Amino acid sequence: MPQWVLLSIIASVLSLAGSALAEDQLQNAADQPAMGTIEGAVTDPSGSVVAGAVVTLETASSTGQRTTITDKAGALRFSSVATGMYKITITASGFSPWTATMTVNPANNPSRVSAVLQVAPASTQVNVTVPPPELATQQLKVEEKQRLAGVLPNFLSPMNRIQRRCRPSRNSNSAGS
Repeated sequence: MPQWVLLSIIASVLSLAGSALAEDQLQNAADQPAMGTIEGAVTDPSGSVVAGAVVTLETASSTGQRTTITDKAGALRFSSVATGMYKITITASGFSPWTATMTVNPANNPSRVSAVLQVAPASTQVNVTVPPPELATQQLKVEEKQRLAGVLPNFLSPMNRIQRRCRPSRNSNSAGS
């Protein structure tokens, strides 16, 4: 057999094998869900970047969650994100939480997020409580004082002073007899 025929046969076999391999790779790519990227920036109302903000990416069905932290430029990035609906929540100290819903579509890759965090309102809540044993002790002391005040006359009350002045003294009775 001439050498050119043999090379032609080998080329045909390799071509068929390459086509089958390429078709197999295309089939595998079609079986895998399309992936996208989410990128964005986090700023405050003045336009300054918010570094260190916690960014949570959650699937719409709440079956999966990923978290990242914004870099010193306030940038965020999630790569290899499957196509679908997502809820993004961004939190940072001193700011109100920011939430948005977005669709990741590889055709619009990368999906962009631009979050402006609002300054959280200042609020202070102070709860003062007394442990139950201390409260019970205080209540008993108050009750004891009330009982003693009811049993012992109050010599400092104005009514007692008036009664003492109206009574004749013993010295005046003995002097008159």
